[in-house]
Amino acid sequence: AGFAEHMLPLDSVRSAEFQVWQAAGHLGELDPRLEERWARQRGLYRQLVGALGGLPPLEDPEHEHPDPWLETWAAFLHTFVDGLALQMMVNPAQVPAEAGRARLRSFLAHVEASRG
Repeated sequence: AGFAEHMLPLDSVRSAEFQVWQAAGHLGELDPRLEERWARQRGLYRQLVGALGGLPPLEDPEHEHPDPWLETWAAFLHTFVDGLALQMMVNPAQVPAEAGRARLRSFLAHVEASRG
């Protein structure tokens, strides 16, 4: 959960990092490393989902994994964290840091339970 929480704007430093990330997204066509950074981020989500599912450490997390459960939940987690972070930045009164953290932990619990 620690890595995923780091991706949320839970404090002023992370809020500033998120704003930089958003600005970089607008310049994406000019940034040749955008795909590389995206793949690295997805790889970290794959590792987290794999750990939640009790899978052995991934050898190459930046490339698609053959387990459809892992790929699906890594994509969902990536989307969830990006959307939650945006909500926390745009409307912090509705999604304060503790609410964001609680939502993320709840989501991760569902990921873990889905492996059953």
